[in-house]
This record gives sequence, structure tokens and C-alpha cells, in this order.
Amino acid sequence: EPLGKSIKTSISSTPTETCHDLIILTPLKEEWDELLAVLDTAIDTVVDPLSREYSYDFRINSYRCRGAFIGEMGETESALAVQRFVNLNPKLVVLLGIAGALHPDVKLGDVVAADVVDSYLSRSKAVSSPRTKGRYELELAGAPYRCSSALLNEVQNLQYAHAGVFKEWQSRTQTERARLMPDQGASLMQTGAINPASRIHKGHMACGPIVAA
Repeated sequence: EPLGKSIKTSISSTPTETCHDLIILTPLKEEWDELLAVLDTAIDTVVDPLSREYSYDFRINSYRCRGAFIGEMGETESALAVQRFVNLNPKLVVLLGIAGALHPDVKLGDVVAADVVDSYLSRSKAVSSPRTKGRYELELAGAPYRCSSALLNEVQNLQYAHAGVFKEWQSRTQTERARLMPDQGASLMQTGAINPASRIHKGHMACGPIVAA
């Protein structure tokens, strides 16, 4: 049976102003669709009567959550989206997304919890190219943001302090892998593109408007 089969939707024209435990945002609709695929809960649609912006209320276990997809990538877009939910007094805001990886330890389906997020184009300068006369290159500077050590400690100790939750997460990722890659899973594992079980990594994350394609 597919995960998320019991999702139901109802529409409210007035946003609920009560406190929420968790705000979950994804930059792109495609990422939001993947989140919905694993949520096995009822979802209430909330429409702001002035801006006509959509968001969605749901529960994960005992936690009251609100989520939305931003519709675009970018630091400014994400910051503005977070401001929409400040009045809900959330205990935690989570930005979920799909990203590429440079480190060989990070495989398809793994999760990276950032200890530093570097806005690599911030404070960059256009300087004369030492290789090509009359051309310019970007000299990167960056603006690193150091993430919460308390949250990182929770992530790093998840598999030991909450072994049952961690194993359930690994089992769910294996189910999703089979759904998304029914024919390629074995060959990708042989080439080292995926791990037998998904892992959680801590590391630096680059943040910016440029996409490698």
C-alpha cells in the first residue's frame, strides 16, 4: 500500500493563529510532493484571505505542524516565506530540499544536517581575470552561518538515543527507494551511488542561486 494513502484535504479561508510546534517548508513543488508521499495523516488547507497564499496544517505524532512549498529557490524567497509563519510562534522551522553532493561519503538518499551554511556569493567581487585579458572573474567571500549545536547533537545521536525511530526511518527510506527506483536500485548499489541503508551526515552546506546541471 502506498504511503500517504489516508491524506484528506479540507479548505479554510481563515488562517489558524494558534501556536504550532513545527513549520516545514520546501523551496520547490516537486520537493513538497515527495514530502506528501510519506505523510500518512489528514491535511487541512489554509488560505490567507488577503494574499491568497496557501499553507497546510497536519500532525506528525503529537506535533502540530504547518507546511508549504515556496515555489522558488533562493535565500531571499526562503526568508520571506518564514516571515509568513512568525505569528504561529513555532518551536522549530525546517527547510527541506533535494541537493547535490561533492563529498564521496554522501550517497543518494542520505540526509545532510548542516553545521555551517555558507552563502558563497555574498560579498563577492568582480576582479580582473589573471588568465584572460579584458575579462572578469568573481572573487568569492561568503557569509557562513553556524547552525545550532543543540540540534546537531540531537541529529548525531539519533541512532543511539532513539534507535527505534532511526531504524524506522531507514526502513521507510528503503521503501521509498524501491518506489522511486524499482529497476535501478541494485545497479546503483553496485556502483557505490547508494548505501545499503540511508545515513545521516553532518557537514558544510553551500547556499546560493547557482545550480549545477
